[in-house]
Amino acid sequence: MTTLHVKKIINSREADTYDKSDSLHAVILENLKKNEISILDFTGIVSVTSSFFNRSIASFYFSSDPETLRKLIKIKSNSLEPYQMLKLERSLRNAKAKIGGSISNETKY
Repeated sequence: MTTLHVKKIINSREADTYDKSDSLHAVILENLKKNEISILDFTGIVSVTSSFFNRSIASFYFSSDPETLRKLIKIKSNSLEPYQMLKLERSLRNAKAKIGGSISNETKY
């Protein structure tokens, strides 16, 4: 189990560009390859875009088993503001809808 401090990985308080989302995506991907749980800690992130969530997290639903993702990618409780969590949930819901699945509320750690 590894806690990924998003602010440190993207070297910013704003999660808002493709390059930043790609940085996080790459670290999560390495953990997925090792079948290791990633706990994403968004503490210190003041701004996050839907496109950041789409690329860094939700895009995994197009290439991985949703059940595996649910087990291996977690969000640290209270590290996202409620409106930020809604953006994340919407990104995940949209990705799962495109592949014909549904989203679980079990993403928090």
